[in-house]
Amino acid sequence: MTVLFIMIGMLLTFLLVVSVHELGHYAAARQVGVRPTVCSLGFGKVLWSMTDRRGTMWQVCAFPIGGYCRFVGDENAASLQSANTGPAVIGSLDAAPIPARAWVVIAGPLANIALAFVLFFVATFFAPEPMSLVQGLGRAVGQIGGFLALTASGLVSVIAGIGDMCMLSGPAGIASLSGKALQLGPHVFLQFMAVISAGLAVTNLLPIPGLDGGHLLSYATESIAGRATSERGKKVLFIVGITLISYLMITATLADLMC
Repeated sequence: MTVLFIMIGMLLTFLLVVSVHELGHYAAARQVGVRPTVCSLGFGKVLWSMTDRRGTMWQVCAFPIGGYCRFVGDENAASLQSANTGPAVIGSLDAAPIPARAWVVIAGPLANIALAFVLFFVATFFAPEPMSLVQGLGRAVGQIGGFLALTASGLVSVIAGIGDMCMLSGPAGIASLSGKALQLGPHVFLQFMAVISAGLAVTNLLPIPGLDGGHLLSYATESIAGRATSERGKKVLFIVGITLISYLMITATLADLMC
């Protein structure tokens, strides 16, 4: 029964949190004229896919450790642009003005923050103690604000090597917690999903190449310098980003095993 709760809890959390994140990117892209070509839940082997009337492929993949939206002109899931010396491809992120690109990138984390707020608020209606609507809103605002600040400071300290790695949770830890939260009832499980959604938002906003925050940093640099980073520079930054992301994933996995 515990394994069943873990499977159901992890599946529900993954589908909701990652779907909302990618739909945030998708909706913002459509709004500003950037054309998505692939929206994926998970990575690796494609288990299911369909192409809609606008030409976007929606797919579910074998490894449920995240997701991505790929746009016209992207070389990979991290939106690294294909090298070319000609004008930017129409419908690509490169062809859009910097504010539009920034909006597309930040819309995913903002969608997760909005989801976390909604989940925290709905959870108040399942709380042991009754709350009014105003009290529920106040509780939700306080919870999301406090957790965002705590997560941001914790991640920065772990990356800097001065934080406790037990503050992190890898896939195994999240799966285990999801099952326990589901067993404890809707109040706890809703709060758990809110925490994961807020954590995903904060993690993606870290200024690491390959993450949403890395793209925002690149756009800010381009705006100040008046020119885009070279393709070679982008690929070097991408390698740096993958290294840092791998470090976080390994640390989180060690935390699952040791904490």
